Amino acid sequence: GAEGLSQSWADSPGSVQRKAVKQCVEALGSAAISQSKLGRALRQQERLEEMLESARAEVDELTGLLEEGVAVVFLLYAFYEERLRSGEPLENELEPSKAQLLREWLVKMGVPDLRF
Repeated sequence: GAEGLSQSWADSPGSVQRKAVKQCVEALGSAAISQSKLGRALRQQERLEEMLESARAEVDELTGLLEEGVAVVFLLYAFYEERLRSGEPLENELEPSKAQLLREWLVKMGVPDLRF
């Protein structure tokens, strides 16, 4: 123990400089690695943000298609109800149970209950 302590006091100025240079090089290397990892993480974050934006655009597109689908079903159901009321023959038309399912689906999709 005491020999090691006395040895460190006896280190030559050149030896102290080499140790300092080694520590600086190690610190710079660690900083470069950290910077590289940060850059990689930032690029990954950008990719995730692009994926999120793409998913949002797809949801908007699907929402638009669903709204169009609701409108088409509404028109078909209204046509069905009108034919039913007019007493026209209903050949190949909806069964009442399926018409009820359509009515319930339209209400679930936010269309007010249809009472023609």
